[in-house]
Amino acid sequence: MNITKLTVGKRLGAGFGAVLLMLTGMTLLAIFQLGALHADINQIVDKDWVKAKLVICPKWWASSGWTGCSQFIWTSVVTLHF
Repeated sequence: MNITKLTVGKRLGAGFGAVLLMLTGMTLLAIFQLGALHADINQIVDKDWVKAKLVICPKWWASSGWTGCSQFIWTSVVTLHF
């Protein structure tokens, strides 16, 4: 089938269908990538930041006299999964 023999309406319809198909593919790709991003953010917030806070916390405690550090360390160590 030669594309030049199609009417203008059929060509426009085929082009619009192709655009919709590409848009659907891009949407699905974006949804999957956001899921992966969500998993990475949870890793950073739930595990990596707790470890960094455990390292930084004694410095805050020593310089400011903050007494909540020991409570933070205890709850973090109990719930931390290496």
